[in-house]
Amino acid sequence: MTDTPPEREQGSAQAGTEHGERQRRLALLAMLEDLQASHAQIERARKEWADAFDAIRDPVFLHDRDFRIVRANRACAEAAGMDIKDVIGKRYWEVFPKNTGPLPACARRMEKAEEEEEEEEEEVTLETGATYVSRAYAVRDEQGHYLHSIHIFEDVTERKRAVETLRKSVAELKEAQRVARLGSWDMDTKTGNVTWSEELYRTFGRDPMQPAPGYEEHSRILAPESYARMNAAIEKTRQTGEPYELDLELIRPDGTRKWITARGAAKRDLNSQIIGLRGTALDITERKRAEAALQRSNRALATLSGVNQVLIKVQDERSLLSETCRVIVETGGYRFAWIGYVEHDEEKTVRPVAYRGFEEGYLESLRLTWADTERGRGPSGRAIRSGKPVLTQDILNDPAFAPWRAEAVARGYASSISLPLLGADTVFGVLSIYSAEAGAFDAAEVVLLQELADGFAFGILTLRTRSERDHLQEERLRSIDRMKQALIDTIRAIALTVEKRDPYTAGHQQRVAELCLAIGRELNLPEDRIEGMRLAALIHDIGKIYVPAEILNRPGKLSKAEFEMIQTHPEVGYDIVKDVKFPWPVGQMI
Repeated sequence: MTDTPPEREQGSAQAGTEHGERQRRLALLAMLEDLQASHAQIERARKEWADAFDAIRDPVFLHDRDFRIVRANRACAEAAGMDIKDVIGKRYWEVFPKNTGPLPACARRMEKAEEEEEEEEEEVTLETGATYVSRAYAVRDEQGHYLHSIHIFEDVTERKRAVETLRKSVAELKEAQRVARLGSWDMDTKTGNVTWSEELYRTFGRDPMQPAPGYEEHSRILAPESYARMNAAIEKTRQTGEPYELDLELIRPDGTRKWITARGAAKRDLNSQIIGLRGTALDITERKRAEAALQRSNRALATLSGVNQVLIKVQDERSLLSETCRVIVETGGYRFAWIGYVEHDEEKTVRPVAYRGFEEGYLESLRLTWADTERGRGPSGRAIRSGKPVLTQDILNDPAFAPWRAEAVARGYASSISLPLLGADTVFGVLSIYSAEAGAFDAAEVVLLQELADGFAFGILTLRTRSERDHLQEERLRSIDRMKQALIDTIRAIALTVEKRDPYTAGHQQRVAELCLAIGRELNLPEDRIEGMRLAALIHDIGKIYVPAEILNRPGKLSKAEFEMIQTHPEVGYDIVKDVKFPWPVGQMI
């Protein structure tokens, strides 16, 4: 090893020192550059955060434990109507939203431990009407010590209005459906699940808190015939997409029945594939009832009109009875009608006198009475005793109809009305009408049928009065004929008496009578007038009774005095008959 000169060693040491210094400067420079880069990055991040913070459209701010704002975004300053620098340092309720103290949820959030914190929302409405949802979050260090809170106010004014508008629309829709009695439904054809509107639950009489009945359950809530038609219509719509409209009868849980107009249409996806059905159900029960009432009234009116025509045309009681029953059944469409007369025998029997319709031995099974006994307390007996209509709307369940229920139900009678036939001061009969439909007789129909019964009863009494009058008239005519015949026989006897006293002129009065008949008919005189002429001719010589028989029978010539006596016979005849009340002027003709 060679020795290095001291000068050289000193130079080398100095050079090393300078190199190290240079390295340190370079390292420091690099550190400074890294620091500057980090600072720039931090600044960029801060700026990005600040820009993002200010870009939030809802008011956001940070506050300390004293609720003083330490940071706020531009939306907060704008909401407060203040410059951003004036916001910092103020208690937030002095800035936004104006209040007398912190919001309750905000204060609670500051006090809760981190593990207990749950997001809370509270709604704040400003004097302007704007609505915000407040959310507060407490920021804590690693030890759980409170640092500050972040407070976010979301402007939900428009959303609130939209929700309120939607709520009102839903409420109005529900009310409109209630008023219109129009429910709606939706069905998923794959699952068969059905959803109902509130009004549909009300229409079907079901609890809206329960799920809507599935499609298969509709077989139990619709009348069989209605379900069959609905099932066929829905299947067709599922296959073809063609909408349907049907009137259906439904059965509610309490057993009552209603009518709906059901409309349905296909629901399609974006590929036009049928994925379900939707539709409406309109409660038309009142309309159906009104239609049924109108039909019943029209039926009763047609029956009343038909019976009135019978009253005009029929001339005897038997025909009136049978024709009235015929019109009630054939024109009115009732299943059965019969008429009974009140008998005043010991059993107080009701005697059937006419019927029409599906009887099948029913009247024989009745054994009716109008006495106040078990078999007399049915509709007919009560109608006779009270003189008022008796209505049985449900034969199957009416206790008063028990003695005859089995026979009536077997013949398809479901309801009936018994109408008293009123005379001047008593009930003389009953008209009973049966329908195949329960509840078939409403108030309007009862009024019309009572009018029918009253008119029918009046017709019977009129026919009876007419029959009695005709009988009296016939008796009177027969009496007149007998009197007329007696008068004619008397006149003939008188004529014969005159002829017996004057055999020389025998047959003369008869020949004159025949001559009068011929003259009268030639002149076309009325038969009654001709008859008067004939009778007058038969006794025109009645005055000869005044002439002595020896003068009338003398074969020789009469003296002047005798002849003058004979000439007075017309005056004598007039005096004889002038006071007799003939229908003709016989005295003047003599």
